[in-house]
Amino acid sequence: MVQNDMSLKVFATSLLEVLVDPPGEMTQVNVRQRIYRMGIYTWQSAKKLLPFLNNYSHLVGRIAFALFPPHKGEVRAEVPWNFWAVDGPNYLLLPPNSPSSRTYVSQRYELEVVDKMIELPLGISGTTAIDVGAHAGYYTKLMSERVGPTGMVFAFEPNPISFKYLQKNMKKALPMQGSIFPAQVAIGERKGKGFLEDVDDLEHGQIKSSGTCEVVVETLDTLFADRPSRIGLIKIDTEGHEVNVIKGARNLLANHPEVELIIEHQSLRENDAYEMLSWILYVRGFTRYQVIERGTWHYLREPFPYQTPNIVYNLFLPARGE
Repeated sequence: MVQNDMSLKVFATSLLEVLVDPPGEMTQVNVRQRIYRMGIYTWQSAKKLLPFLNNYSHLVGRIAFALFPPHKGEVRAEVPWNFWAVDGPNYLLLPPNSPSSRTYVSQRYELEVVDKMIELPLGISGTTAIDVGAHAGYYTKLMSERVGPTGMVFAFEPNPISFKYLQKNMKKALPMQGSIFPAQVAIGERKGKGFLEDVDDLEHGQIKSSGTCEVVVETLDTLFADRPSRIGLIKIDTEGHEVNVIKGARNLLANHPEVELIIEHQSLRENDAYEMLSWILYVRGFTRYQVIERGTWHYLREPFPYQTPNIVYNLFLPARGE
């Protein structure tokens, strides 16, 4: 009976933390946002207890999107980490109509990936981190705090609207953050140009051979050909073009065996893109990966274990030789 009472108390305390703004929070969270925060907290907790619920994430996401549409104006959202007890820009500005704006405001956006990134040994002096598909700088900001004042973060975002907010968010860095270098380019297999099909598609825009907005395409090999410093992490979120990014990083990966990767993967996209993604990573020397949201480890040459359409996972690949 005592154990049950303690479990109920822990749950009640956790629920209260979700519903009530933490002390000093800059974001004004209204009742509707608190309901959303409670809902996403409950859903994420349930998925940890019952992993099969991950198979319904897409459906639940569509329902949540319909009930809680994106903010029509600019959003100011607190980030879900706090390394230093100092006053500073511990928030992000998000563009109007950002699809994930409510999740950012709820401080529940990809918390498993945040925790993984905090675990990584990025604080080694002089470490470089690379954010491919930076959007408004959520992970760029976290990387800059993790590499510390002697480190560097390079953030690449081709969408002009998202890039504008990336610049806004990275304009004022704290003294303990690494130097940030944002660039409005796409990263791919070879240098050239590409097109965004829809500039207003802030979080799901793909680079095409034609479209409404021309963008510059670079390769990681070209941009980091002569970089001797330690490259600790490359995060890749390019809406289905992750294979092209890896293909264009052959020399970088060969010269930096210490690199660890976090790659967004959508199961069964484009006739199971995992087959090509796993093969190119295997050729580059990686052998195993972790599905971050599930916490499970797998070998690259085995079929992807969670083959459910439209479900997005983030894969963590440790440094080769580990």
